[in-house]
Amino acid sequence: MSPRRLALLVTAAALSVGAAGAFSVGPSLELRIAELAARLVGTPTSPPATATSRPLPTAIAVAALGDLPVRQAEAGSAGAAFGRIRQLSFDGCCAAAWWAADSQALHVLDRPTGAAQTGIYALDLWPPGALPRMVDTRTDMIDSGTRLLVRPAGEYSIVKDVETGLEWPLPTDGNPVRLSPDGQRAVWWDAAGGRAQVDGLGRVYASGIDGRDPREIGALWGIDVIGFQPDGRHVLVLGRPMRDRPLYVLSRLDTDSGAMQELARGLWLSNVLLSPGGSWLAYTVSLDVDQPEANGVWVAPTTPGLAPPRRLEVHGAYRWRDDARLVYVPMLPGAGAHALVELDAAQFSSSLLFDPAELPIRIAGNDWSIAPDGSKLAFRSADDRNLWVVELPR
Repeated sequence: MSPRRLALLVTAAALSVGAAGAFSVGPSLELRIAELAARLVGTPTSPPATATSRPLPTAIAVAALGDLPVRQAEAGSAGAAFGRIRQLSFDGCCAAAWWAADSQALHVLDRPTGAAQTGIYALDLWPPGALPRMVDTRTDMIDSGTRLLVRPAGEYSIVKDVETGLEWPLPTDGNPVRLSPDGQRAVWWDAAGGRAQVDGLGRVYASGIDGRDPREIGALWGIDVIGFQPDGRHVLVLGRPMRDRPLYVLSRLDTDSGAMQELARGLWLSNVLLSPGGSWLAYTVSLDVDQPEANGVWVAPTTPGLAPPRRLEVHGAYRWRDDARLVYVPMLPGAGAHALVELDAAQFSSSLLFDPAELPIRIAGNDWSIAPDGSKLAFRSADDRNLWVVELPR
């Protein structure tokens, strides 16, 4: 088997960095393959289950980057990669960038020169060079993804209907809250923060959107609520069934009955991302010394029993582009630019969104995101600390 057809070796030491980091890739595909050839190995297979080892999910065979097909841009822009990139901020601005719901602007926390106060500003993609536009003077509102906004208020959380202006409290005891996509339910959980949250038994509570009849629906050690599924009834939760073991279980929790269904498990399972439509999960397993083949980035459906979790053999940072496409930055240490690879979760096939030899970007500190419509990627440049936007091939 030629080096170009071998999968990338991911070591346990590299995995300890975590999937949330941004990693370097080489300046050209041929150079990357030549430099990595000595480290490339074949696809590992899952060992049989024994009394002392748990069954492992099936691994995906991901080819070396040099074999991945490169996605072509829209007609008329092929070969003009630099025409698809634009600088949005200057002088190292700004903190906490996130996309507007219509994908036409980045929202940032800032106080532009001459502005009276700090607030949420929009950096519009069009027209080029547009000045920052004030969106809101409040910086403590949390967008739930619906017409409802949430803000903390002591022992309560205040929900605001942006269409009617009505506000009402939820008895969350100051804990984080998730609202269902249909705006009918609320879920919150014990989140003391720090070591107390990791070591403590966390409980999950649910109520109607009006906050009436709150009830406990489940508990796990070191619990975290990832988010609601599209049905508005089930939430995804992550936690440990046993206090003194770092074995984390990702489960589907019924907010009506409190029933839990396991979706995935692993040592130090973390960095869980739910796809926009709620059909898929991506997560990282790390520091499993007994079964190092379990370490890595995994993709799994959120419907129990639909398919087993599958592992990417190229470790790296990842974001969902839409409900079935995962974009990730492969970890290839020592090179000068980042590549972007796209995985079709349903087909488990990958393609290179663009070659870093054509478009050499360097992402600073895992600070990147994909527009809600999946058309663009925003990132903070490691070269100048400014915000840039790249158009993605469809």
